[in-house]
Amino acid sequence: MVHAAALLVCPRSAPALAWWLAHHVAVGFSTLLVAADRKNRSCLDLLDTAAQLFDLRQTDVEESSIDSQPAVHTLLKSGGQKPDWVLQLAEDEYFLPAAETVSEFLRTALSLPEATVEPSAGLSPLSVNWCITGLNGHAPASVASRSPRAMYTRHAPITFPDHRVTRSFFSPDAPSLPDPFSHARHTPDWSQARILHDAAVASHGAARAYYDRNEESDSGSERFLPQTRLVAASLVQTALYRLWQRLRRTSPNSSASPLPQTDAALGGDFYLADTAPAQNADPKALRLLVIDSASGRMAWKRKETWLEEDTPLCFQPAPADDQRGWLFPRTPIALPYLPRHDASRQSLGELLALTAVRLQREGKQVIFRHALGGERVVLPENRSAYLAPNPPPEPDLSGRCLRTALADLTRYGLSADGLTQALRTTCCAPMPSVLGGVLAQLPESDRAVLLDTSPFLQQIFPSSAPEKPLS
Repeated sequence: MVHAAALLVCPRSAPALAWWLAHHVAVGFSTLLVAADRKNRSCLDLLDTAAQLFDLRQTDVEESSIDSQPAVHTLLKSGGQKPDWVLQLAEDEYFLPAAETVSEFLRTALSLPEATVEPSAGLSPLSVNWCITGLNGHAPASVASRSPRAMYTRHAPITFPDHRVTRSFFSPDAPSLPDPFSHARHTPDWSQARILHDAAVASHGAARAYYDRNEESDSGSERFLPQTRLVAASLVQTALYRLWQRLRRTSPNSSASPLPQTDAALGGDFYLADTAPAQNADPKALRLLVIDSASGRMAWKRKETWLEEDTPLCFQPAPADDQRGWLFPRTPIALPYLPRHDASRQSLGELLALTAVRLQREGKQVIFRHALGGERVVLPENRSAYLAPNPPPEPDLSGRCLRTALADLTRYGLSADGLTQALRTTCCAPMPSVLGGVLAQLPESDRAVLLDTSPFLQQIFPSSAPEKPLS
C-alpha cells in the first residue's frame, strides 16, 4: 500500500476544515499534515479531536507569516511513519481520483512510463489539474457547515484557463516544493484525477463572478460522500464525547431541581403518520415514517410492507414543552447519524443519532423545523406528518437506551445549569448524540456557556437563519 499524506497550511474555518479532513480520509490518505494558526481556537480544537482518530500531525504558525515553507518542512520532518508521497492543498481544494483510493491512483500513475520523464516533456502523472467549481446557486455563508462536495457539484468546462494550474505529489525528501504553474502550457487532463477547487467561495465581486462557473455537472465526488459523512460524524461525536466528560467535572452555577415526571419522561412518544390516525387506531393500518433499510433513507410505509430491518421514526417531546423535541429511530440503524431526506443539506451539527426539532402545528398536522436555524425538516413526498401515539417500549428494546438518555439529560430542564446537573448525576454511559441533541434545544446564551471550552462545537451549533438564494 502506498502511504500518502495530504498537507494543509493555515485553515481558516473549522467547519470547512472538518469536511476537508473527512473527505481526504475517505479517499484514502493515511496521514494528514496541518499547520494551523495558533490564534485560531476552533481549528486547533478540531485538530486536537481529529488527532484522537487519525494519524494527524500538526504544527502552529502565525497566519500573518508570508513564508509557509518552514511550517511545511517541520511537518515533513515530524515523527511517525514517513509518507511515500505528499500532496499540498488549500482549504478549498479537494483531491478527487478516478480510482477508488489515492493509493490506487498513485500505483497506476507510478506504473506509467512517463512517470520517469522530466516535467518539461509533458504533464507528469503525479501532477493533478484544478477543476474550478461554481457556487451552484448557494450563498457560501449560509452553507458553511454543510459538505462543499454535496453543495458545489457544478464546474467550469475543461477549457477554462485556470484549469492549467496543478497540484503535484512530491517526496518528503524533495529539495523544494512543486510549482503549481510549472505545467501551465499543457492541456489539462482529468482522466485520472482532478483537484476540485471551490475558488468562488472565498472570492468577492468580480473575482467571484469569474470563478462562479456552473456550466457542467459532475457527480464524481458524490461516491465519496457516504464515507465522508461517516468520518465527519466521528469527528463531531468525538468532540461531544470529550465535552460530556468535561461537563461532568463542572459544577453548575445553581442547584437545579428535577422536573415533574411526564409521559415523555416515562418513555411515551409518537410515531409519525402521513394521515390523521383515528382514535385507538392500529398503527399497522397507517403509513408510518421509517428508515428504509435497503436505501438508508426516510420512506412512508405500512407495517405489512416493512422489511425486517426497517425501523420507524419516533418523536419524543421535550419535558414540559411539547413544541420542542427530538426525532429518532425506534431501534438503532446502520448509520451513526439520522440521515436527512434532503441529504445534500446535512450539516455537521446534524450528524447525530437524533434530530432536534421545533413543532409548527397546522390543525392536526405538524411541520417539523430544525431547532438550529428553523429550516423545515423535509419529509418524503414533501408531506407534513401526524403524531400517532406509540406504546412505551419493551424493557429489552435496544432503542430504549437513547430514549432513556434523553429523559435523563433533560430531567432538570433545558438550561445550562440543568444539563450540567444532569451530567454530573447521570448513570448513563456517554451518548454524544444525545448531548448534541439537547444542546441544540438550549437557549443560545446557555449553549454558549457550555460550549466555551469547545470552540469547534461553537462553530457547528450556532443560531443561524435559513439559507437565502443568491441575488
